[in-house]
Amino acid sequence: GLREIADKYGILLIVDEVQTGMGRTGKMWAYQWEGIKPDIVCISKAVGEGIPLSMVAFRHDLDKLPTGFHLGTYRGNPLGLAAGLASLEFIEKYDILSRVQRLGNKILKELSTRISNQHVGDIRGLGFMIGIELVSDGKSPWSEGTKKVIDESLKRGLLVYKAGRWDNVIRLMPPLTIPESLLDESLKILQETLNDL
Repeated sequence: GLREIADKYGILLIVDEVQTGMGRTGKMWAYQWEGIKPDIVCISKAVGEGIPLSMVAFRHDLDKLPTGFHLGTYRGNPLGLAAGLASLEFIEKYDILSRVQRLGNKILKELSTRISNQHVGDIRGLGFMIGIELVSDGKSPWSEGTKKVIDESLKRGLLVYKAGRWDNVIRLMPPLTIPESLLDESLKILQETLNDL
């Protein structure tokens, strides 16, 4: 795989976990689903839970800079670091990873079995990172349909976003702590919106 290619050519394997990390996919880091060991991991967004915090984690043997070489006034902010630690503790204490895996599987199952529309192509995802592909003729990207779903969902009280190369994917990324009853209500709105398309 990718790890072997990187090793063969002496390339560092860098993984971007800015959006996918901190349990979003049901594992702490999305790369763990593939069983790879990256050399460098870029981390941000959810790690600070609303407080600005970003970091780069890397293999110990890559730490070649002399002490103090990369210091600055915006690094190591105590509030950001405290938020990051609290976030990690919360994920562990409340077993958020298992919850996201369980509810993510529920979302995929609900969407796959309850949506009956020729414009819905692939439904895919891991944990709380789900995509619903919209197509116009069974295969061609349908960005106009995505806009319709976004607008109609909002009228019904649900905020969803678009994604994908052709803006034809409905992106679902609920909060990891969403109450299950609210998740069920959201799925009902989305299913009705898609079935009415």
